[in-house]
Amino acid sequence: KGYRSFINKIWNASNYLLINKCYYNKNFKFNKIKSPLNQWLVNELFETKTTIDEYMKKYLFHEVANELYQFIWHQYCDWYVELTKSTFNNKNEYFEETKETAMWTFVEILKMIHPIMPFVSEHLWSKIFENRNMLINENLKNFKKVSKFNDSQINIHHLIMIITKIRNLRSELNIPYKKLISIDISNKNKKTLKFLKLYISEFEHLLKTDKINFNISNKIVPNSAYLIIENTTICVYLKDIIDTNEESKKILKKKEKLITEHKEIKSKLNNSNFIQKAPENIIEQFKNQEKSIKSSIEKLDQIIDSIK
Repeated sequence: KGYRSFINKIWNASNYLLINKCYYNKNFKFNKIKSPLNQWLVNELFETKTTIDEYMKKYLFHEVANELYQFIWHQYCDWYVELTKSTFNNKNEYFEETKETAMWTFVEILKMIHPIMPFVSEHLWSKIFENRNMLINENLKNFKKVSKFNDSQINIHHLIMIITKIRNLRSELNIPYKKLISIDISNKNKKTLKFLKLYISEFEHLLKTDKINFNISNKIVPNSAYLIIENTTICVYLKDIIDTNEESKKILKKKEKLITEHKEIKSKLNNSNFIQKAPENIIEQFKNQEKSIKSSIEKLDQIIDSIK
């Protein structure tokens, strides 16, 4: 089921490119692109390619598949596709560049997945290149990271973290999806603020905001939630959105339940008889559950601490 969903992701990404009339330019100069988002994607692609080459040399094919899965599903399909929607809708200054970058990167993805997904990749290749040689005859080139794109990588990672944290907050506090929120984004670094302002359309679209303020400093506002992401402070206004006291009680109750589950699993893992008799895969399942629950408790603590 998971791999079927993965194939659907790739298939939908292909349709997205064709619908938006993205095109392949054989003379595409990736080191000349200007958009921070496109620079981020290109360097992420090159990092993935380098890692895959290392795994291939060691015959670690499972790791190759996992690395491709992570890059294609998360970086390309989840984030890049979502973050390009405003560019395609508004036709901003990076419109043509993004159409080229999106397709060029996707073509490189098809080349990388062909050894482990030959039929799907060959079919999608034929949709893009109707009168061209088959994908199996293509060469996979080696690329090096573009060092001047490093700042864009750092900034886009920061943007993704901010969006992810606010989405998680909305989910944990049961803020209805259709309910618009107001947020303050504060950072003493003016360059970081200037960069984040470039993506105000993405904030509005992905976070369902009605008002966004950018400030150098922040002040505590009652009935709000605060998130600190690296050197950026986010204030999410909760007044007239939710009952913060009621939601805090729900989160505490959820946390107590998780703590009980965590103690039970830890007790199992500390039981020498269980460790000696249980199959390795069962022990591994318990260890993964323990890590997952511990992570969930930490996230709930962050949410509780964020509410002022």
